Amino acid sequence: MQQSIGYAQNAKNLHWPNFEKAFDDTTEEGKYSNLENLNRLRQALYGSALKVVQLLLMDDDNVPTVMERLNKDSDDPDLVYLELLNNLRKIRKE
Repeated sequence: MQQSIGYAQNAKNLHWPNFEKAFDDTTEEGKYSNLENLNRLRQALYGSALKVVQLLLMDDDNVPTVMERLNKDSDDPDLVYLELLNNLRKIRKE
């Protein structure tokens, strides 16, 4: 039975741990192949997350590299800080 990851990962730095866990858990539970995971990533990623790995989404052998690249890109504490700061600014405007 095909399961959805549940949400797209765009705000890479804040949502990456949840996205990665859901992706890994559903991959294991559903016994997804790299080809199936490639299609799931194509459907789930957008915005800046997609831009980081777009060229890698041509070949299912690249799925581990895609996940590594997204993981590496989410480790920047300055980007996490800026994203949290932007979220606070949005709340202040409301």
